[in-house]
Amino acid sequence: PNSLQAFFHNYFPSLIAKPAKKPAPQNFIVAIKTGIFEKYAPIINKKLSGLNYLNIVGAVNTSDTGSFFLLGDVPVVKYDKYALYNASINGSGNYKSLDLKIDIKEAQLGDSLTIPQAAITLNASNDKSKVHIKTSGINALNEADLFGDVFTLEDGFRLHFNPSSFVLNDKKWKIEKDGELVVRKNFVDAKNVKFTQGFQEISVETEEEDGGNTNNLIMKLNKVVLGDITQLFLKDPRLEGETSGDIRLGDFFGDFTADAELKAEQFRFNDDSLGLVNVQAFYNSKNGQIRWNIQSPNDGYSFNSKGSYNLKDSIAPLNTTIDLYNSKIDLVDMFLSDLFTDIKGCASGQLQIKGNPEKPELLGNISLRNAGLLVNYTQVYYTIDSAELKFEEDGINIGEIQVKDKYQNKGLVKGKLFEKGFTNMVFDFDMSTDKLLLIDTKQKDNENFYGRAIGKATMNLKGPEAAAKMTLVAEANDSSHIYIPNSYSRESGDADFIVFKQYGTEMTEKDSSSGFNLSVDLDIIANNKVQIDVIIDDLTGDVIKATGNGRLRIKAGSTEPLTMKGRYTIEKGSYDFNFQSFIKKPFILTGDGNNYIEWNGDPFLADLHIDARYIAENINLGDLIGNQNYSFSDKMRGARTDVIVVAELRDKLMQPSIQFRLDFPQGSVARTDPSFQQFITRIERDEAEILKQVSYLIVFGGFAPQGGSNLPGGQTLLASTGINSISSLLTKEVNKAVSNLLYKITGDKSWRFDINTSVYSSGSLINNVQAASSLDRTRINFKVGKSLLNDNVIVTFGNDFDFSLGNSSAIANGQVQWLPDFNVEFVLSRDKKLRAIVFSKNSMGVNGNNFGRTNRQGISISYRKDFEKIFGRKEDDDEKSVPANTDTASSKK
Repeated sequence: PNSLQAFFHNYFPSLIAKPAKKPAPQNFIVAIKTGIFEKYAPIINKKLSGLNYLNIVGAVNTSDTGSFFLLGDVPVVKYDKYALYNASINGSGNYKSLDLKIDIKEAQLGDSLTIPQAAITLNASNDKSKVHIKTSGINALNEADLFGDVFTLEDGFRLHFNPSSFVLNDKKWKIEKDGELVVRKNFVDAKNVKFTQGFQEISVETEEEDGGNTNNLIMKLNKVVLGDITQLFLKDPRLEGETSGDIRLGDFFGDFTADAELKAEQFRFNDDSLGLVNVQAFYNSKNGQIRWNIQSPNDGYSFNSKGSYNLKDSIAPLNTTIDLYNSKIDLVDMFLSDLFTDIKGCASGQLQIKGNPEKPELLGNISLRNAGLLVNYTQVYYTIDSAELKFEEDGINIGEIQVKDKYQNKGLVKGKLFEKGFTNMVFDFDMSTDKLLLIDTKQKDNENFYGRAIGKATMNLKGPEAAAKMTLVAEANDSSHIYIPNSYSRESGDADFIVFKQYGTEMTEKDSSSGFNLSVDLDIIANNKVQIDVIIDDLTGDVIKATGNGRLRIKAGSTEPLTMKGRYTIEKGSYDFNFQSFIKKPFILTGDGNNYIEWNGDPFLADLHIDARYIAENINLGDLIGNQNYSFSDKMRGARTDVIVVAELRDKLMQPSIQFRLDFPQGSVARTDPSFQQFITRIERDEAEILKQVSYLIVFGGFAPQGGSNLPGGQTLLASTGINSISSLLTKEVNKAVSNLLYKITGDKSWRFDINTSVYSSGSLINNVQAASSLDRTRINFKVGKSLLNDNVIVTFGNDFDFSLGNSSAIANGQVQWLPDFNVEFVLSRDKKLRAIVFSKNSMGVNGNNFGRTNRQGISISYRKDFEKIFGRKEDDDEKSVPANTDTASSKK
């Protein structure tokens, strides 16, 4: 110690006295190494931890001019909320000066401030230390580059600022040069100490204390962004606003005191904007008390708060009283967000908050007006005109409160929330209503079942937050609509041939679980006021829409699976069959008592027993029977009648079996002809054939040639016209679906997809009148287009597939034809109406004695003009009137 004292006296003579006698010549080395030391660290100090694998080496040589060095590696050391990680120390000196460098990979200062990559250099000699601190980081304090000279005094220090800067929340602050701060036992002085960033400014001045010989430091704040500073120390809550005012600091080496008088404009507390807030605060280190008086004279946030916080009390440091004057209660949302959200309203009264600030106790009476909240599970928003809340020792007593839904239906809620600082909550609530909106969920809210239900009900919420239970007994008495999706879709939403390559590593999601666990028990009496949609396949759009009667017991919860029990008998409805995902055709459900859905636990293993009917109108029977070897009369061959397609759905909801059969109306010739009935029975026994016929009836509105035979008769070309017009429905849906797919893949909306289909007679190409009456060929045309150069060049590539429907085409060698097309359009005018087109077109045709693909190539000019009328004056745009929006119901929230 005598040797070290000799060195450090030369560095800091005002602080360290000269040794009583000159050190004897010495030359020695000291090394300290540790292993797992953290279990012994609390012996030194209870707040100390770490110090594992510490390695420190030092040497002292008192001969001649003297020298010493210090090398150290500190993997980790922690004290309370402060920590250093991977710190290295490199120091050397002689009898004249000391050089010291400390590199720190990461420093943790409190809960919120982390400083990575910090470097401290110091050169000390004769009471003067040149200090340089440099940091870099990704937190609020991004970067600092601080320079200064520290002069040690017998009873304090003098700090001289050199030009420096630091970056706080991406804003660069500057410390002006030649500022000086003196802090001594009974004296403080500040000259030209100023921190600036744009309009923000913090200056430090000196004020002489009245009646004494001591000075105080005054920090003057001018439009300082509060959030930039508070986020260094507070993660939650977030405090923001422009702050101006004075902070007085006194008695630095005794009982330190601080008092502040601040004004925060545009003040925000988390996401709530309060406005102007005036703060008076005082701190005394002797007793550890922080006292305050906060005033918020803002419309919507009018309150006063007086209270104190004792830093020396680790159990119950908080004690404050808040007087509310019609102030918003949005802040309560953070405490009840597991069960309720979007909590609104205004409160008046006095509320005392005391104890642990993380689990505060609330006492007082509050009057609530114009309030509302959203019940998370049911997604129903209820409004409350008025209520009297009593904050008691064991919880919040709401008394009896009348709630209203968005349709102004009313219900009565009563009960109490038992809690201690909004922890260990126990619910005891009951609700009764003759008519109220009970469920208003969308698919994103509950993938198992969702919809809207209005009815008479009793509901209660009971139990602790770890095992809360909601019970609802309800009977619909107004229009309601419930959706039950089937998660086992027969068309997969994931393409197993697409593999997405992953780059980097996935961020670990922060655990946001709160321990809240809710189970729900629903007892729903369904009647004909309730429409239930059972979604067979959400990708194709196949859905059973039904009204009927039954009783359903539904159980679900945060951790338990969904179960359903009950039988729902269908009175009327439809089965929307979505052919190949593009054309929707409704099958009618009849209420004969035999159509039902029955659940026995797993909602996707429900038993189906449904007969659905689709009526294809005015169908030509001749398209089906053709030249079949049956004794059909000429009347039968030329007859038209409605055809009833019956789909029989059986087995399980997740994978129903679907069988088709054909029926005809009473009095139809198809129903009375024995030969035709026998013919239909033979078709129904052939699964492939019946599926083909049903497909044609649903999609094209007519029969397909049975077995691919010719279609005689004089009405075939008219039938072809009908088929092509119905196919346009398919075209529209395919174009939209594939264009959307191209946009999802490329992210480019300029891609377009078009498809067209048609059925025609090959005989029409070779002037064969007899063959022209047979629809024996189909043409499918698709095109993909891309716009370039700001839509001034449009490139289109497509193909026609031309093929035979059967084996009796008039063109024996034309079974399948591949007919590619290529088209480039150049826009020649600003209004895009005049265009030049370069094209290459292939089509079916006759060239000499040969039949097959013909090709045309060339250039054309196109001009487009839109007309509202062929004759007459165009209407002026300003003469058109926009109809008033009469849909007032949809605008209500």
